[in-house]
Amino acid sequence: IMADPAFIRMKDVVNARVKFREAFRPFAPFVPLDRADEVFELSASSPYMLLVAPVRDEFRESLPAITHEDGTGRIQTCTKDQNPFFYQLCLEVENIRGGAPVLLNTSFNVAGQPIVETPGEALETFWRTDIEFMALEDRFISKQGKLKGYAEHIVGLPDPVMPQGLPAGQQSVRELMSELDSALFKTSLSRNWSELEIKELSNLGARFKETSKLFNESPYVSNIRTQLGPHATMILDPWNGSVLVDESGSENELTLSLEQIEILLALSNKPSEVSEILRLKIGATPEELRMLIAEMIQVAEKFKIEIDADWRSEVVDEVSLQIIDISEDTLGQFEDAHFDLGSDLSQLRKRFLQVGYSEDGICERLGVESLQSIEPTKLSYYDRFLLAQDGLGDLIRLFQLRASISAERLRNIFSEDEVKLMIALGLISENQDEYSGRVDIFSVDGLLIATDHRYMLKPEDTLSEDPVMYIGMDSFGLVQSAPKSSGGYCLGSLLWFGCSRPGGN
Repeated sequence: IMADPAFIRMKDVVNARVKFREAFRPFAPFVPLDRADEVFELSASSPYMLLVAPVRDEFRESLPAITHEDGTGRIQTCTKDQNPFFYQLCLEVENIRGGAPVLLNTSFNVAGQPIVETPGEALETFWRTDIEFMALEDRFISKQGKLKGYAEHIVGLPDPVMPQGLPAGQQSVRELMSELDSALFKTSLSRNWSELEIKELSNLGARFKETSKLFNESPYVSNIRTQLGPHATMILDPWNGSVLVDESGSENELTLSLEQIEILLALSNKPSEVSEILRLKIGATPEELRMLIAEMIQVAEKFKIEIDADWRSEVVDEVSLQIIDISEDTLGQFEDAHFDLGSDLSQLRKRFLQVGYSEDGICERLGVESLQSIEPTKLSYYDRFLLAQDGLGDLIRLFQLRASISAERLRNIFSEDEVKLMIALGLISENQDEYSGRVDIFSVDGLLIATDHRYMLKPEDTLSEDPVMYIGMDSFGLVQSAPKSSGGYCLGSLLWFGCSRPGGN
């Protein structure tokens, strides 16, 4: 549907007499590409009405029907080759009335209806509206009788009702919207929306957080950016799963965790500015942060996302498990002060966490209040009747229940090199194609701590050295009360988990 945007009330005529929609809705200008920069602050083509640009000051009053309230227009351009009819029509209008070669252009439909697709639908819309002429294939159709001029079209035309915000004295909803914004990004709980409603609203609106004028503070370490690269777009949905999309189609969509979102956004900043803040925010050790960043650098390279070059010197690109000599003592290699297995142990910890090996996960599976509530008389019952034969169940069997699992089930969780590493460290032992845990592994506030078995049930449990005590409630208390962020001078004490065995302190 085309009209001349130079008439002062043409927008109101088209909205009220043709589209039958609200008066505040704007229309798009149509202009030849080679003339677009004369009228608009636009230096690129916009054939699909996807770009908004300011209307130059000298044309705002003469093109009122396509100039939005903020002085911009959602522009559509064309070249002579793309559409010679539209291109020439704009120039002909310029020749007849002077001014700019710009037309008002909007979709051929009315409010609530799809765009017309057949001659029958086109004729039906033509009859129902005040449209006066229609080009249909090689036919030019006009309505019978006297055609209305512009002056007749605006007779009785109601004044446009524009949104004015809240009436004077009405309570502002800003406080409620602030609460909703915080709930969407999980920075606080909501008193007015249920979790189901929050999830639905997260799916609909969280992606627009970047452009919010009232609530534009970032819930992440770095500012929110959704366009991360030329073709890489991040669609935020904190409650249902955010995704990274490659608009070129060369990469599959990638679902992002909150942790991965934090890191992706941080990669555009200098490591010196955000690295420590990022580590504390996601609750990672320095080594874990290095591994997480290395993974996200690979993602950034895959999706062609630009990152600050200094990050590459901060991390290792890959984790390569080193196979070490088996020691007679569990974790005996750590007697050597120069022995370093940080990356390898972080990779093992990652495997544990991937299957849900946490204090809450273990307690939920076993139906106990705490790991200290696991009783020796119930170990067999837990193993045989309570636990599923899945990754988490098998890790609980190995490192809490003193049970064994088959080699096949162990390799469903760990790689071949990881199994060899655990044997070399004395964490597990092999016996006739079955594996048993040589230690108990406790999850304490995200840390994994290895100790000797709490219950000495088998002959091979006899130790030739002092045992490393299991984790009790006092140990949990020390971990929970230990500082987890950097500080200045403070009154404190040095806490030791003491033992005489290698690597046990």
